[in-house]
Amino acid sequence: MVCVILAAGKNLRLNLGQPKSALTVGGQSLMERHIDQFQKIGVTDFAVITGFHRPALEEICEDLRQKYTANITTIYNEKYELENGYSLYAAKDWVHELGDEEFFFTMADHYYEEAFLSDLKTKLVFDKGAYLKLAVDIPGNHNEHIDLDDVTKVDADDYINRIGKEIEGYNYYDTGLFYVKKNVFDVLDHIATNQKLSISNLVTHLSAEKKARIIEVVGYYWNDIDTPEDFKSSQEHLAQRAANK
Repeated sequence: MVCVILAAGKNLRLNLGQPKSALTVGGQSLMERHIDQFQKIGVTDFAVITGFHRPALEEICEDLRQKYTANITTIYNEKYELENGYSLYAAKDWVHELGDEEFFFTMADHYYEEAFLSDLKTKLVFDKGAYLKLAVDIPGNHNEHIDLDDVTKVDADDYINRIGKEIEGYNYYDTGLFYVKKNVFDVLDHIATNQKLSISNLVTHLSAEKKARIIEVVGYYWNDIDTPEDFKSSQEHLAQRAANK
């Protein structure tokens, strides 16, 4: 299994002079958590897409290569100041060279509790028509820490109908974790001719063709760490789980 981790951004809202993926929660950096947890569900090959913090991320990944058996490749996205779709597109050749038909991709600054990924793995069945499956959560008390102004909302009924931060009538949150077929790179090629190359535009395009579906992963802690408050929430969650063991 294969995973692409997008880590090219500047961290404008949580600028600590280092990549957000270097932030430590429970003794592990966010980047190490991804490598550790995805490896536990069977991922053997990782591509970390670097950009603004390239030197620091290269160093982090070199340290992780010494610690984990997974293959960890870094790929530089020179267009890191543009939309996040360019970071995904940067992995095109790497994914094709590996030969896998499907792969995960996620953001380096996301935090998932371990049970989230274990549950997700049991639901990774693709139908013939879908190119993309998005892990979604149902709004509720278990995720009241989520920033409603920032989270990407999803309107879906198995197939995704609409996605965006401003949409009304949504019934899910986008958790930032995708499982896709490598055909998405052809779609990105098409989008780049007349739209911004964003992941939201990718999902919107596939939704219009009934090729984007959801995977419900409900009841677990996850977070997009964009602010000091998000970081504190994730630290508190892990501390609470440790105390309850």
